[in-house]
Amino acid sequence: MRSLRLDAAPDTVHWGFFDAALKPLVTIEPGDEVVISTVSGPPEAMPKPESGMTVPPALRAIHAGVT
Repeated sequence: MRSLRLDAAPDTVHWGFFDAALKPLVTIEPGDEVVISTVSGPPEAMPKPESGMTVPPALRAIHAGVT
């Protein structure tokens, strides 16, 4: 059994559609475990830097790099 991780990042995210033509990011075998990280929130909902709240760097990178 393998343990795989798939993190949210500009090269692993697409917005608004499912498409079987997209290249798989991981291939698994029966019994493999996959941990998937997610982020959410539109840019206008992210807290301001002075709020003291932390926005995951992946979320900022995804908004900057994914159309």
